[in-house]
Amino acid sequence: MGQRCFAIVVAATLLTAAAAADTKIVHTTHQDAFTIGGQTQPAADADRVTWLGDGRMRVDAGTTTYIVRLDSSTLFIVDHEARTVSSVGLPIDVARLLPEGMAEQMSAMMHFDFEVTPTDETKQVGAWTARRWNMTMTSPMVTVENALWATTDLEIDHGAYVQLFGQIAALQPGMEGQLEKLRAIDGFVVETVSTTRITGESDGAMTWTERAVSVETAEPPPGAYDPPDGYTKREFDLMAMLQRR
Repeated sequence: MGQRCFAIVVAATLLTAAAAADTKIVHTTHQDAFTIGGQTQPAADADRVTWLGDGRMRVDAGTTTYIVRLDSSTLFIVDHEARTVSSVGLPIDVARLLPEGMAEQMSAMMHFDFEVTPTDETKQVGAWTARRWNMTMTSPMVTVENALWATTDLEIDHGAYVQLFGQIAALQPGMEGQLEKLRAIDGFVVETVSTTRITGESDGAMTWTERAVSVETAEPPPGAYDPPDGYTKREFDLMAMLQRR
């Protein structure tokens, strides 16, 4: 469930690189302890590192790396634990990656309606002055309420990041309408506080916080935008990925 929250919320973290250099973004995440269906999950913390180049992106999240290459119209999914790499052609067609009829069923269950609303509330997040935007996401299964704190202190191209990260977000059925709504946000989201409530669950909510701790121009490691050598190539299994979440 924590990975599902990641897949939903992480797309709201919008920034891009200047054309002449790559950008490195480091986020910290914290998920509070929660109880679902009588099962209690402990609190968890993690870091996420994103590299942005010209028409390319690398996201390191736990033991998984996502590499977007617009030049070859390819998304690579790297499993460092299993030492495997899978590839998916862009743009992603979820219906082709799932058993026949499954995409329609999942889209009906997981389709989200999005509402994004600016507020006049501001606060300091690290070195940046940020304004609060509220984003509500509702589906038959869950309701997610997000407080997004966006800053205009950073010179970033919001739209370019949406295009790149949208290739990864497309792996999540039901999220088709999300990117257009996120383009309405003025600035780079430096903090997100997300509360997820499961329909029909009375145990409580899941609260997840993500904060940008650094944004810098930097030289990426050699081969950062290529799948690693020595890994086994494996056909991508979207159904298995969704079940792990």
